[in-house]
Amino acid sequence: MSIAVVVREGLLALAGHVAGARIPSRTQSVGNPFPRTIADDTLTDMPRYQAGEYLPHFCTITILDWIPVFIDARFIDPLIESLSFCRTKKGLQLFGFVVMPNHLHCIAAADDLHAMMRDFKRFTSRTIHERLVADDRDTILAWLERAAQRARRERGEFSFWQDGFHPQAIRSRRVFEQKLRYLHENPVRKGLIADPEDWWYSSAGWYAGRSGVCLEMDVLEL
Repeated sequence: MSIAVVVREGLLALAGHVAGARIPSRTQSVGNPFPRTIADDTLTDMPRYQAGEYLPHFCTITILDWIPVFIDARFIDPLIESLSFCRTKKGLQLFGFVVMPNHLHCIAAADDLHAMMRDFKRFTSRTIHERLVADDRDTILAWLERAAQRARRERGEFSFWQDGFHPQAIRSRRVFEQKLRYLHENPVRKGLIADPEDWWYSSAGWYAGRSGVCLEMDVLEL
């Protein structure tokens, strides 16, 4: 059985009530040929949910009401495309990630991580909304509309993501490896796959030395 079939069956087992689910495509990505590194002396103490400059942070971005939209590659690909663009064009450093059916975890750093995540969420929200409308995914659109804050609905604004991205500063190699292992094993814990590196929308394959992965990662030196 191919990896794609295993991934598809795992996702459908989790969210089979969404009609027409399918996964995944293999989005073409462009790596960063000149990754920056982060030195030990930059890893200072930070409040748990406040992102600082040039610090790696464990981030979580979640769909409103945990609605499982990411069970179709058409709605996942905008995440991969945006992360790739932010790495190559906007200075985002990406050290690990995983896309789950209703949320995204990543380990990332940037000059202004708050602005970077804000722009990422705006672009992906708009693009995914356009695809949901084009594909007549009325049930998902209705769920998202009900989950949106009343003020946003009254202004006619589309909402997709929950507020914030919950950054947690990483200060040591031990914490980095613990967070990386946590996100890589997420699909395994949910029963979607047996081996972390077989989950296409994850950095586990890159760390396992596989070629042709979904996204290239930056190297974090601690």
